[in-house]
Amino acid sequence: MNYLGHAIFSPENRGHLLGNLAGDFLKNNFHRKLDAEVLHGVHLHRFIDSATDSNPIFRKFTIPLREKFGKYSPVVMDVLLDHLIAKNWNNLFDKRFDEFTSEVSKVIMSEFERLPMPVGGIMQRMATADWLKSGETETGIIKVYKRLSEKASTALEGSEVLKIYHKNTEFYDELLIDFVKMNRDLVMNNYPGINLRIEWKN
Repeated sequence: MNYLGHAIFSPENRGHLLGNLAGDFLKNNFHRKLDAEVLHGVHLHRFIDSATDSNPIFRKFTIPLREKFGKYSPVVMDVLLDHLIAKNWNNLFDKRFDEFTSEVSKVIMSEFERLPMPVGGIMQRMATADWLKSGETETGIIKVYKRLSEKASTALEGSEVLKIYHKNTEFYDELLIDFVKMNRDLVMNNYPGINLRIEWKN
């Protein structure tokens, strides 16, 4: 899952949230530089990634993408999930989308110094740029894929992803809520006592 996906599974604890959202940048060589709360968040990030990859609905989601994107289909789907979550926000949560993303960005801005450089600086810039809102619009998603393409060995054209999504909108939107709630239940069951940052609709 991408940043918004990780944010909705984040605990109230600020350090846990920070580690979860920065998890992709905090490889093993950084772990000794992290405090216990942030490291816990990194481990949560890894668990969410593993739960997502093994989720049978996620595997179904990648099928329409495979012809165009091949082995990159799971990566492409991770980003598309942020768009699906943003689109279906009101079916999942009572709190307004912009209120939640603003709260998370404020936490990052107040806590990023707990991260080693250059990761702290990356998170600061992302929060300043309202990166959690990138998935809300198709324009934002296209920009995310453009940045992602710079790291991949192939072009991941956001416009092509959206064409596939538009052809399969009903398929994706019908399964999205079941998918995220399956992941939520796995997090809750494997991290007993966890208080998620946002309250979910039943």
